[in-house]
Amino acid sequence: MNHARRKHLIEIADHLSAIQTRMVELHDEEQEAFDNLPEGLQQTTKGEKIEDAVSALESSLDALDDALEYIRNAVL
Repeated sequence: MNHARRKHLIEIADHLSAIQTRMVELHDEEQEAFDNLPEGLQQTTKGEKIEDAVSALESSLDALDDALEYIRNAVL
């Protein structure tokens, strides 16, 4: 890989890392919102939607981890 393409991939990885950081913050906020619900409300539609959002964010973060790892391997 030439220097210019390597540089672009590094820039993309930097952007993805920043996105990942913000997504972790959002995940933590959403998890905290769920944890702060009374136990009875956690089983309601609202609680289930929050729990689904937490799960989706976790899956998204896993995918971002994979993407960053692939980029790092490509840059080596």
